[in-house]
Amino acid sequence: MKVSIFKGKIMIRPFVWTLFFMIAGIIVGQSASVMHFALFAIIVVVLCVVIAWHFKSKIPIIFVLFFLLGNILITNSLKIVSEKAEEMLNQYVTIIGTVTDIDYTSSDRQKLTIKTESIVTETVTETKSLKILAILPEYQNVSLWDTVILKGELLPLEKSTIKGGYDEKLYLSTRGYHYKVYVEEQSVTGQKRTPVLSFIYDLKQSIQKVYDTVLPPEKSGVLKAMVTGDKYDIDTITKELYAQAGITHILAISGLHISIISMYIFYIFEILFKWNKRRCSVIVLFCLLFYLVFAGFSPSAVRAVTMISIVLIGNIFYYESDYINNIAIAAIFILLLQPLYLWDIGFQLSFILVIGIILSLDILKNCNLPKYIKNTLGISLMTSAVSFPIAAYHFHFISIIGILVNIIVLPLTGILLCIGMIVGILGLFSIQVATFLSGIVYYILCFYENICILAKRVPYGYLFCGRPLLITVILCYLLMLIVYFYKRNNIHYKCAVVFVEIMILISVFGNQYIFKKNKVSFLDVGQGDSIVIQTYDNHNYVVDTGGKIWTALGKNTGIYTVLPYLQSENISKIDGLFITHMDGDHCYGAIELMDTIDIDAIYISNYDFEKTTLYETFIKNANKNDIPIFIIGAGDSAKLGNTIQLDVLYPYYNMSFFDANDNHGSLVLRITSGETSILLTGDIGEIDEKILLQQGIDIKSNILKVGHHGSKYSTTKEFLEEVNPEIAVLSYGKNNSYGHPHKETMDKLQNQNIEIYETAEQGIITVLIGEQGYTIEGTYSK
Repeated sequence: MKVSIFKGKIMIRPFVWTLFFMIAGIIVGQSASVMHFALFAIIVVVLCVVIAWHFKSKIPIIFVLFFLLGNILITNSLKIVSEKAEEMLNQYVTIIGTVTDIDYTSSDRQKLTIKTESIVTETVTETKSLKILAILPEYQNVSLWDTVILKGELLPLEKSTIKGGYDEKLYLSTRGYHYKVYVEEQSVTGQKRTPVLSFIYDLKQSIQKVYDTVLPPEKSGVLKAMVTGDKYDIDTITKELYAQAGITHILAISGLHISIISMYIFYIFEILFKWNKRRCSVIVLFCLLFYLVFAGFSPSAVRAVTMISIVLIGNIFYYESDYINNIAIAAIFILLLQPLYLWDIGFQLSFILVIGIILSLDILKNCNLPKYIKNTLGISLMTSAVSFPIAAYHFHFISIIGILVNIIVLPLTGILLCIGMIVGILGLFSIQVATFLSGIVYYILCFYENICILAKRVPYGYLFCGRPLLITVILCYLLMLIVYFYKRNNIHYKCAVVFVEIMILISVFGNQYIFKKNKVSFLDVGQGDSIVIQTYDNHNYVVDTGGKIWTALGKNTGIYTVLPYLQSENISKIDGLFITHMDGDHCYGAIELMDTIDIDAIYISNYDFEKTTLYETFIKNANKNDIPIFIIGAGDSAKLGNTIQLDVLYPYYNMSFFDANDNHGSLVLRITSGETSILLTGDIGEIDEKILLQQGIDIKSNILKVGHHGSKYSTTKEFLEEVNPEIAVLSYGKNNSYGHPHKETMDKLQNQNIEIYETAEQGIITVLIGEQGYTIEGTYSK
């Protein structure tokens, strides 16, 4: 049964192994030093020589070449494209170029793709063509193919420093962007329209207007996404509803859509015109290329068209298709164009799901089940299982109910897509006919929506599981392969299954039951503080949440930074939220967290803070969510989990100061686990440090969270000598307006030979504390 997919010798599917070595070259080139790359290259060469000798074939020479090619491609993708443009970063520039694509931000501002002719400052001019993402001011619009002059600050693409957060640099670099700019001034100087592209664009706009005319806005947005590839008109509620039901994939032009379109076109010409397979394949291929341009070359469409085109080309040249080989060829082609796609969730899911479908068909073909059940429930169950590890890694949840929802929804997708296209085309000639037919589209979409609402109400249908370790994901797929090849009476297979299962259990539960390491993470929230404390026995605490006063609630650090991190760590409840003081850069994000995650209790300082609007909003939101607030001060202590001791060292009860500086009220917390201690100092200043020193309490700590983001008015020499830390952690925003950290503070840390970690440079700084001490590392190496 299984020989039909992976049969015979290794050389039957050389493209699969070529892809494997190419991916190895990309991964090694992206992450390894020159010395490590040389070591891996030697291993690859030796391995290929062994394979060539064993199979008496010269094909493994290609494997070596593709390993090297993968390394060259990723190195080229990661290198700086323009030295001149790098010099212009964070400077006011003038950009001259052409608008090649238009999208919209969540606040309805135009987001332009600009192909540049030149980028100019007062001293430097870059004429190399670059791809820039430009965000226009509110209520300012331009048209596709406009030649424009834009003025604003040229900015680099930002790397994600939060596990589970949006990685702007990876996402946009994968799509060919080099820099971004928030436009302050713009003017249109002309247009560069080409007849063919203009015709396709105008056709797309006309079809979208038909949808807007015959359907309500929320239904029109869904249909436009499915047919034209433009998703910016889908409202947030619909996106979340489809995601939780596990059918968000139908909102993007993907393999499902392209397969349905190909099938319709193929059968129309085969049945109506009696054409042979070869001629039908030629027509379908040209239609798909036209549709790819029509859909705007969206990444998902490119992947799907590439995979199906390879099958069609095989038909044209009378080549007997091998599905696994075809998938490998498609993946090689896409990685040749952009190796960064290897880290793209869409790329990973596309190929994993297609492989899952193929393997499902192979496994189920000899099962004694009714054909309909095999082709619906069986395939849906198996493809969902195949996608779960990757979905959990990227999205931190899996949709169990999605298995059932897909069985109900997918059979109607072909009808919806077909009638949707007919409505769009007929609407160009007769809006009345299009309105009549659109009723079918409307009721199918209403049915989808009702199914999603019901699915959302099913208990445990939508499970948060956190972000598994990469090794856990790899082990899950290894287990699937072993099970697929499993031979019932072979002891080696049985041992392999048991071994991999044990490794998966250790990777998931090992820390809780074996290693027992506590974790303290200093998050990169920009100019602010946020620390997450996780005990090995599943107790979770947060100290501060960062915040940006000039950013609206709902788009602040609580939602966009702290919550994604908590979800990635599978934290669904905060046992205690400590707010050191009521400055916005420490507590504003907490207001969002109160509405989005369970919080058992909030702890604030015993200090008479100024009753600002922020303070009042904070208290009001805590009361609205029935979260108790406790007042704590020096002398209070608590046990966090089984092994962490938390002591409150400051402020003292009934303290008052002459100046109205709420930083005096900052909580100073000392957490101790085994022989390791960490001192968290909020925004205390020089006066507060002197008070602490006068009390003669023990403040010695291995790790110091430097006070007030490295301000020169904190971290005195005497205080540093008393704490005597090995590590100093600075939490601040890059290029902040305060100049933090100040040079004076950095000099004092360096003079005392203290190792420095900075969230603005290293991203999340993670401390793992075990019985034998601690380890510390940042998201990005120093």
